[in-house]
Amino acid sequence: MTDRTLYAVQPIHFSTLKFMAKSPAHYQQAVRFDSDRKRSFSVGGAAHRIALGQDAPIVYPGKVRRGKEWEAFQLDNPDRQIVSRSEYDVAFRIADALDKHPDARDLLHVGTIEHTLNWTINDRVCQGTPDV
Repeated sequence: MTDRTLYAVQPIHFSTLKFMAKSPAHYQQAVRFDSDRKRSFSVGGAAHRIALGQDAPIVYPGKVRRGKEWEAFQLDNPDRQIVSRSEYDVAFRIADALDKHPDARDLLHVGTIEHTLNWTINDRVCQGTPDV
């Protein structure tokens, strides 16, 4: 898939569009590598799932996430977020802190959780998913 095709079919998300404020090159890289699993995204995604009561991430018991064991573990858990023990521990502490904060707890448990919204602006498909 060419870059031109990628940009034409992928919905615009604020998480990548915000990079346009830096430069078009920053936006281009964000779109290309949006699915990279950096530690901050992994921990944040896990905390998000735990705090909103969604399928909790599962902990990979191995030491490194590569090789045949890792690939087999991924195949056995195709629809689950997989994190390391240390990532899970940090994510759990974040979710626990949110649950203990009265204002955050009230906001997180009112309304519809994770309802994806789609819209079009100037023939460009856009998409967003508010937490609550």
